[in-house]
Amino acid sequence: HLKNSSEMAQPSAQTETVADNKPTEAQNVDELLDLLNSEKNRILISLHQPHLVTQMKTNIIKLSDTLKYSIDKGAMISHGGIEGINELCPEISKYISILTVSVKIINYGLCDCAANKLIKVNINLFDSIIKLFTFIKDNTKRNDGDEKDNNNNNNNNNPNKKNLTTLVGVVWENLKLLKTVPLDNTTSIGRQIMGTLTVIRDAKKELRQSIKDMENSECIIKVNPWKYDYSKLESKQNDNDDNDKDNDKEEKSQKQQIIDDILFDEEDDDVLFVGMDENELTELESLRVYQIYECVIFVDEVINHIYLFIIKHFRENVNDLDGQKTWLNLMVESIELLPNYVDELVCCIYYNPLPKDEKICKHGSNLLHYLWKIAIDIAEQSMQYKSRKMVIKNKKKKTKLAVTGYEWKCKFVDYNLKIGQMFGLLSMDHINDFIENDSNYHKQQNKKKQKKKKHSNHKIKQKYDNHRKRKRKKKLRKNSKSSNNNSSRDVSASSQKEPESASNTQTEDMID
Repeated sequence: HLKNSSEMAQPSAQTETVADNKPTEAQNVDELLDLLNSEKNRILISLHQPHLVTQMKTNIIKLSDTLKYSIDKGAMISHGGIEGINELCPEISKYISILTVSVKIINYGLCDCAANKLIKVNINLFDSIIKLFTFIKDNTKRNDGDEKDNNNNNNNNNPNKKNLTTLVGVVWENLKLLKTVPLDNTTSIGRQIMGTLTVIRDAKKELRQSIKDMENSECIIKVNPWKYDYSKLESKQNDNDDNDKDNDKEEKSQKQQIIDDILFDEEDDDVLFVGMDENELTELESLRVYQIYECVIFVDEVINHIYLFIIKHFRENVNDLDGQKTWLNLMVESIELLPNYVDELVCCIYYNPLPKDEKICKHGSNLLHYLWKIAIDIAEQSMQYKSRKMVIKNKKKKTKLAVTGYEWKCKFVDYNLKIGQMFGLLSMDHINDFIENDSNYHKQQNKKKQKKKKHSNHKIKQKYDNHRKRKRKKKLRKNSKSSNNNSSRDVSASSQKEPESASNTQTEDMID
């Protein structure tokens, strides 16, 4: 039913009037089945009635409950073999017609991704109801035949009853999905972006765990990619190229040795376990592993920023509805492809030995270029995104910072340059063009430098003031100690004088 997204949601090209969407009532099961098949086609064409959108959204939740009650009633009639299934058809057909109109009105304001989800759920629901009522129709025909009495006697062992319960269960599940499907663009697009973000975060967790395992087994050199001296990078790459040539020769000789062992030594079972030991990584390879992890963290933060903007700050504009829908479609479709680039880079660390350094840098370059396309080329097509002002939380420092769209863009460019320098990507034309053409970027950089200078001067002042305070405290302590010593000496001298005077008075009394 869902061949192309262009066939499903075309609000500007195909619309209907309210008069064409009056609820129809089916008088029997055959008419109900025909109605369901026609509604599957009618639901693909949207209906422009913006003043009824909120009412239609509440309709969908109510209709899912009322349809469930009517389906249960029809299942009870069929299960008990009671007549009256045709009397239930007008009620169900009315609810289905109202549901179709509600979906058509809501779909006009939805982008293709959100509209396709809603249409898919409704078509699945209609298919499950069709299967249920075709089964009820066939079952009533059997009961009207000559074997009616035998079927009633063997009611407990009848497989048709079990099939009926399973078909009703499928309808229930589809009605549950109908209640949970998002009916606005922000929720639907946000869920899809979060689904992609969870894939990237799972890859990040696995990568972090594998790095911990490497550190525990002491087969990796601990390196901080942000504080590494990249002036040594070129010499390390040359050394690594020489090692790669030597390794290629060793691999060829090992392969030849394995072939000889298999051909001439059949008793040796250890051949199966060749190459399973973990190799110690060189300094350059260890650096690449940590760089890959930092690059994935950077991707996670960028996509999370876009997700928060859509969920919290994006506002739908009736005057630019088509433009907003195309922008949201582009964002979702581009972000859905991002895990392919992440996996391409992350999988490099699971090879034993690691791929060549050029290949790792190439995968890193592909990821950074595609991230630039999402965060700048596509995202900035929306004026809301360009003129945004958001609060960014720093989890490590536990601080909050209000950042405009341009300030965030400058930070994004800076991180791209730093990570590009990590992977040795000196020629990044798209970033160089931005820096050359954007004069405000240089002003922003100068402001940052001034802030850093002020901050460093403030730190130096603080250090100097603290040093002076410590000196004062030391002097005060010394003075207090010296004064305490002097007072103790005076006390001891006075105590010595007192017994002398007492003895003198005693001798004078005795003489008298």
